[in-house]
Amino acid sequence: MRYLGRLRHLNVGWRYRGERVYLYIIDQHVVIVNHDGELVGTVTLDLERDYHPIDRGVPDSAQVRMSTMS
Repeated sequence: MRYLGRLRHLNVGWRYRGERVYLYIIDQHVVIVNHDGELVGTVTLDLERDYHPIDRGVPDSAQVRMSTMS
């Protein structure tokens, strides 16, 4: 993903290889969900780094299952 003019790498993992995932980006916070709306992980972008590990835990704010409107 490109953020503030620089390419950032998010390590989503081999489990999701070839699968469509969605990124919800709010400022430096990124929430990653799969096509079923299941939470894959969250990332807080560090402007000094290009590669970012994913926090696989549930975010503190909610254990909400995100869904796409269809």
